[in-house]
Amino acid sequence: TKGDLFRHYVRVSPYILPALTDRPLVMKRYPNGVTAKPFYQHRAPDKVPGGVRIAEAESETETRAHIIGGQLETLLYTAQLASISQDPWFSRVQSPTIVDHVAIDLDPPDNVPFRRVLDVACWVREELDALKAPGFPKTSGAGGLHIYIPMPPDTRYDAGLRFCQIV
Repeated sequence: TKGDLFRHYVRVSPYILPALTDRPLVMKRYPNGVTAKPFYQHRAPDKVPGGVRIAEAESETETRAHIIGGQLETLLYTAQLASISQDPWFSRVQSPTIVDHVAIDLDPPDNVPFRRVLDVACWVREELDALKAPGFPKTSGAGGLHIYIPMPPDTRYDAGLRFCQIV
């Protein structure tokens, strides 16, 4: 239930909020329940409650208002909107062209078994080990994995993208 989701987010908020702080969020919303098709919402709603931070964030194509993560009120508000996952940008709102980390997205097509995703994740791990770069796997929420890789300070977005392409 939505109440269960609220309680879960309150319990895990000390671990989630630092990862979301100052980052524009993309919400994966399930307004018709988890069995119905979700949609991604980038733009912040026109009206939000107090305590929910909104800021203009520039994407590749436009500047738009985004919900900015980092507060429990914001996490619970997005849950109220039936957003089960909040996908944070790799950059912070203060420095949108600088990334703290990047991710390699291993979301397979429907006909590919998860075992194959794990095989590819192991190959990525071998490449990261050869480059002496750490990587941290996380379920993607879509049947695959994301491998998060911390980047050195002041890494530009395009350099992080190029690193992922090399791996």
